[in-house]
Amino acid sequence: NVEPSRKLWTVYEQCLLMTIASFLTSTLVSPSADNVVHLFNQVANSSICKNSKFPIRTKNNLQVAGKLQHLEKKGTYSSSDRQIIKCKSKVTVLC
Repeated sequence: NVEPSRKLWTVYEQCLLMTIASFLTSTLVSPSADNVVHLFNQVANSSICKNSKFPIRTKNNLQVAGKLQHLEKKGTYSSSDRQIIKCKSKVTVLC
C-alpha cells in the first residue's frame, strides 16, 4: 500500500535512473538493481539535490528493478549496450 504519488516516477527520477544504469554499464560494475538503487539513493539524499529542490525521491530495490525492466521492454534502456538515451525532458545522456 503505497501512496499514489510514490507510484509515479518524475522525469528527473527517470533520467537519473537511466543515467546511473548506463554509467554502471560502461564500467566494470554490474548495473544490477542493488547497485543502481545504492547510487540512486546517494544522489537523491545528497545536499546538492536537496538544496536544488529536484523532485527526486529515494527508491527501493523493487521499484528500481521494476522500472528498469519496464524501460527495457519499451526499448528506452538496454542494460547490455552503451547507447544514447533521450529522456522526456530532452536531456541527452551519452554513455
